[in-house]
Amino acid sequence: MPHFSRRSMLLGSAALVTTAALGPWHRAVAFTAPVSVQPDPEFMVLSRLLVNHNLRDDVGARMAAHARKTFPGYVQSVADILTLAQAREAVRVEDFFDGIPEGETRDLAYWIIAAWYSGMSGATNDAEMFAYEHALTFQVTRDVVPIPSYGFTGPNRWDLDNVPLAPIPHF
Repeated sequence: MPHFSRRSMLLGSAALVTTAALGPWHRAVAFTAPVSVQPDPEFMVLSRLLVNHNLRDDVGARMAAHARKTFPGYVQSVADILTLAQAREAVRVEDFFDGIPEGETRDLAYWIIAAWYSGMSGATNDAEMFAYEHALTFQVTRDVVPIPSYGFTGPNRWDLDNVPLAPIPHF
């Protein structure tokens, strides 16, 4: 049987207590409220052409700020796509998407669509989150598939009473 000194037991216990105490705090810091960013009207016009749903301006502002950092030719790509859509008198994505040139411009268009549906900047561990309950993947199924949450009536609904699923039979 291994021999543990009193000192190693105390150090191990201290490490365990510190991890238990500061671990949740460290994770909580990672999920702080997003910083307010300025709206980007051109991004929202383009987004509404690419994605035919009710889109939130605050979510779009965060997406646009991320896209500006990620896509070097962001401003020119947005202008090019909007010019193409205007030239084709587009009212939906199918009216103009085939004319978007391959490369960064088309990559941006695909990224915008994916970001609105997923609520994320990508599928990596360090991806930026833009939306959770406002992500379109949740919106199109919200009446049939609740996302996991402690608030059983929906995300961020901790204070509402749960709706009964069916009347409870009496025997």
